[in-house]
Amino acid sequence: MEFRDQMSARTEVPLSGHISWHGKPDDLRSNVPVLAGILRARAEGVPLGLDEVQAVKALAHEQVFVFALQYAETLVEGEALVAARTGQSSRHLADLRVLLADQRADAEPALRREPETERETRPEPLAPLVLREIGGDAFATVLREVLTDRGVRPDAIDVPVGDFWGWLDRREALPDDVARLRLLDDNAFVQALLTDCRGSVPNPALAHPAVVERWATHSGAAMAVLLDDRSRAVEAKGSSPKTRAGMRRIRALKNAVRAYTRAVAQNMTAQLLLRDLREQTLAIHQERRSGWLIEATAQFVSIDRELAGSVVHASAEHRAVCSEESPSSDCQDCIAAVADRVEASTFETPADFLAGVAAWAETVRATGREPAPAEVDRPLAGPDEDDEHAWWLPTDGGRRVLRWRTALLPFHVDGGWCALPGGPLPEGSDDRRLTLLVEGEGLEPSLRRQKVVLRRRGGEWEISGIRWPEDFGPGVIVTFDWPRGGSVVTARTVKLAQPVVVEGVVFRHEYDQQVVTRELVPGVDQDRAVPDLSDASWVVRTVRRLGYLSPEGVAVLAEHDLVRNCLELGMPRSMAGRLPGAVRKLCDAGVLQHVEGSRDTEDRPWFPARPGQVRVDLLRYVPPVRVVEQDADRALGGHESRRGHEVAGFVRRLPDGAQASDEQIDLHREAAVAAGIVRQPLREGLHLCPAARSGAAAGAELTGQRPAGAVGTAMRSASTRPR
Repeated sequence: MEFRDQMSARTEVPLSGHISWHGKPDDLRSNVPVLAGILRARAEGVPLGLDEVQAVKALAHEQVFVFALQYAETLVEGEALVAARTGQSSRHLADLRVLLADQRADAEPALRREPETERETRPEPLAPLVLREIGGDAFATVLREVLTDRGVRPDAIDVPVGDFWGWLDRREALPDDVARLRLLDDNAFVQALLTDCRGSVPNPALAHPAVVERWATHSGAAMAVLLDDRSRAVEAKGSSPKTRAGMRRIRALKNAVRAYTRAVAQNMTAQLLLRDLREQTLAIHQERRSGWLIEATAQFVSIDRELAGSVVHASAEHRAVCSEESPSSDCQDCIAAVADRVEASTFETPADFLAGVAAWAETVRATGREPAPAEVDRPLAGPDEDDEHAWWLPTDGGRRVLRWRTALLPFHVDGGWCALPGGPLPEGSDDRRLTLLVEGEGLEPSLRRQKVVLRRRGGEWEISGIRWPEDFGPGVIVTFDWPRGGSVVTARTVKLAQPVVVEGVVFRHEYDQQVVTRELVPGVDQDRAVPDLSDASWVVRTVRRLGYLSPEGVAVLAEHDLVRNCLELGMPRSMAGRLPGAVRKLCDAGVLQHVEGSRDTEDRPWFPARPGQVRVDLLRYVPPVRVVEQDADRALGGHESRRGHEVAGFVRRLPDGAQASDEQIDLHREAAVAAGIVRQPLREGLHLCPAARSGAAAGAELTGQRPAGAVGTAMRSASTRPR
């Protein structure tokens, strides 16, 4: 990147009067004196030209604007001192100075509120930074070899904090006047600044990038010397200003005022130029550093593929979470948290992700950014490869706060518990009683504050005894915070901007698309190990339950494997002959898609098809997501926390000790008959919520599927992920 030539003469502003200016706002970003003249003219009521008006508007929230107001204020202050010595009225100058000071006071808070716009940056890839943290000597050796191959010093990887010109290592010949300034010792350099301020022509060599850092460092010392000179000139006693001696003292005061005013402008200009130099250097460094780290990570894959895969996977998951909370964050403060997660003894990288590490490296090399998990060309997750849908999150409190996120599964909702991610917890945690605070609008006190128990069951940690709000259904993602040593756990969700409907279920909170596809399938409303379903429902249930799943909840299954998988789930063999017709009807209705994919050497399907693989016909399920408009959402009625599902009716738990009325039992029996499902009594401790509004998912008439919130929501199959 070539630097802009800073050696053009810096424009001076006379002690009074306004010279009309023409140009672009960018021309004033480092020219404090000229901008100060424009702002002074504005304060004096002088009409500004079009270019001047546009410059004032464009620079109003930048540092140079505040500097220019301060410079104009200093300029007017000096003129007032001269006027007082010559016996002229300085009232208008005093008023002007107050006005400029007020404008500067108004501009400074606005400057603090504005984000920095000096340069646009893109976040550095997180995985290489984490790998550098935990990769030990092996990664350090690979990185050192990369730097050596590039012909740079080993310490070039560190962010420069000074000597920016030296870090850039520019080998071009410097102009003679710039070279002379670089050879001066500190005292001689300050004297050069004083000479520049006291002279009539500014020294353009000071603005050269090779000198500007030193200029910014010593300009304050020169300004202090010239302030003392001005003070002595003001305090000098003498005869009438009309005498020759008096006129000499006035001339000396004017020179001192002019020199100090130039010193103020020099100091501000030097700070602005140093800022530009720093930003340009850091941008170049970031680009080079990212390339070095990415190259080292790509080479490290061949040394420790498992560690590299774990780091890439954990970093990609963290990026997705961190970008939601702070979209502009580059995760520099999260490196330690991600490293801790990877180093945890219980952390396991999904086996399928290891195949995508090389693709990750190629993607980052090509695009310069770190892809999200869904962007990495990696295999889809098979039915036996679904994760537990619970994961640790980094926190601002570091190790003082445990934070995790979990996607609720049907047995979580029905059983009143939730899982914790794998990993050690503080000693003495088993069977510990805690208070759960559930955040949400309009929750009843009994739901907002609950007594729960932390326990270990089957080798895994869970919180039990939870009474979930009605709209915390299967798939909803809940985030928990638990300060270490504390007894209060906070649970919260992320509200969607607008509710959405997926297969007849209304979601008002962020949800896990994979859980919705896997769990809210036809037959989930039947309390049977093998549900009573139509042939079309068996097809949809099988594709969603046993298909290969993407992070977006899209499932694919090889068509020639359909019958075998349906039988594996319990479909009667007598229905096998009707499946081809059911598939045609489902594809015609848009419930499923018939697509061409491919199959790899491990019999894993891919979509779209990959080059060099055997082509195969796939059945593809894409979750039908429909946004609920505000008017339609209000039509659901009821309290926000009680809106639940857009369904014909559903079963929910009663408080401990309560029983359904005879009327409820009769209503449940009638609803079951009307729905065409196997008759079964209303289980103890449950009650039926009658229909609030009608509506079914796309294709429900074909599949016979009732929305997952319909009759039997609480009657999840006990064989599904038993606890």
